[in-house]
Amino acid sequence: PYITHLTQSITSEHRLKIIKKRIDRVPAGTFNSLDSTSRSALGKYLADIRWGKNKENSKYPNTVEVYVYSLTNHEPVYYRSFPGNQHDVTTVRTIVDELEPMGINDLALIADRAYSSRDTLAILYEANIPFILCAKVSTAPVSTVLLNEVKYDADGLPVNLQYSEKYSLYYGQFTITDFECKTPDNVPVTIKDIKA
Repeated sequence: PYITHLTQSITSEHRLKIIKKRIDRVPAGTFNSLDSTSRSALGKYLADIRWGKNKENSKYPNTVEVYVYSLTNHEPVYYRSFPGNQHDVTTVRTIVDELEPMGINDLALIADRAYSSRDTLAILYEANIPFILCAKVSTAPVSTVLLNEVKYDADGLPVNLQYSEKYSLYYGQFTITDFECKTPDNVPVTIKDIKA
């Protein structure tokens, strides 16, 4: 009951003060993981709620839980719960708006491919937050690099990529000088020297 009372009495101002103290404990320039998960609010079985087995079923209410935690000391930096079926770009806009005044631009964010949309790139770049985003090879700017930058031999193997025997894959890094995207507010953003 004490925890319930405490969590119900915390205001947004208190929550942001806690987040600010957490950010101050994380060394500048460290990498932080940004991730989210959907949680079911109810279901036919306990497993539906606990493990999110029904999160794709729109008849059950969901929440989206978003976390940012330090990969250096594994301390939590940020947490917020959103209404279910929220787009990742909406959660990123809220996160940046809350964290930017607290100095989050000293911390680099790493996120999975769920966050690799043009909108998310524009938001993070516009806020001057360093980031590393995973992306499918079929999405820009990765697809642009594969079409324009990677050179192939007669057998279809890349000649300007390195090969890892350990992981059985080709890899390389290319700079895209001007990558055009827009924020959700339809503001054009040109990202200079993004690396893929």
